Amino acid sequence: MYTISGSGCRQALCSWIKTILGCNLEFSPLDIAGCVLWLDASAITGLNNNDPVASWSDLSGNTRHATQATEAKKPIYMTNQQNGLPGVDFDRTNHGMLVDFSTGVSAQDYTFIFAAKTETTNVNPDQRFFDFQTGRFIVSSVTATTGWVGWITLPEGWTNAVAATNAVQILSFVFDDAGASVFRDGASIATGKAWAQKALGGTVGMGREYDMTQYGFDGQLYEIVVYTGALSDENRGLVETYLSDKWGIALA
Repeated sequence: MYTISGSGCRQALCSWIKTILGCNLEFSPLDIAGCVLWLDASAITGLNNNDPVASWSDLSGNTRHATQATEAKKPIYMTNQQNGLPGVDFDRTNHGMLVDFSTGVSAQDYTFIFAAKTETTNVNPDQRFFDFQTGRFIVSSVTATTGWVGWITLPEGWTNAVAATNAVQILSFVFDDAGASVFRDGASIATGKAWAQKALGGTVGMGREYDMTQYGFDGQLYEIVVYTGALSDENRGLVETYLSDKWGIALA
């Protein structure tokens, strides 16, 4: 019995098998059970460079499309941003989108994995990637002393992990009964405390607070995948490798 370790090795093997057999073994985020949201900027159609984004289609099959009806709050679709692929640009001042998790999801363990770019050197610490109405959220933040910080915040407290300022990166947030774990480009950068669990649900603000009033994110979002359940290291690694190969972001 042989064991193939490391997501890069698995991807290389799949590529070799595909070449030899002539079959399609490309990885998809849907290959892992529990995908409840999948947004991919490269799958957006019908928009030209610098067009506002009113709707970003969910590829998970759950129709949780990210939407924004107010013209001034729509983020901007930009072509040829990362590895030749487009991105959705948020300006911190106005832009934000909403995703409805009020039905069909009541999970207390879940995983967020996304490819993104931080663009700001603003020292204001309050910027949101995702903001949960139910009380748990993920925040991107910049401070003068620590650079870019990924905050995991719950009603009972918070933890943080220093990440890269003005950089393209793959960020993974895994929530389970022990709290939260954060990974940047596949490497562990923080483990949270065991606070009271909060179910994934309600209205989620993407790039801004859930009520769209404040805490805007300054940067670009390329691809976002959300799962119910805390993914194993192996499955998390498969998604991270998929994003790494696609968006040209090196893993640690």
